[in-house]
Amino acid sequence: MGERENKIDRDFEKMNTISRIEGKSDKFIYAIIGFSLLLLYDLVVNDAKFSVVIIVLIVFSFYMSRKLKKDATAMKQTFYSENSDN
Repeated sequence: MGERENKIDRDFEKMNTISRIEGKSDKFIYAIIGFSLLLLYDLVVNDAKFSVVIIVLIVFSFYMSRKLKKDATAMKQTFYSENSDN
């Protein structure tokens, strides 16, 4: 019975980790929206003084969001393939 409880605890921790990674990915999507609004403001008000920096931040946020989504998907597939055997 103790071994089964340990497996359940490990599975719960894995799913919790996957959920946290997906949450971080969503935060990068919100950052993209915020940086896009900041870029629009910079273009209209500041005559594009900081547009290059803001574009780099948008690209970086997009890259990190995609990377975290891929990592979470890979972890889910591994988790489900391990548990499908049982």
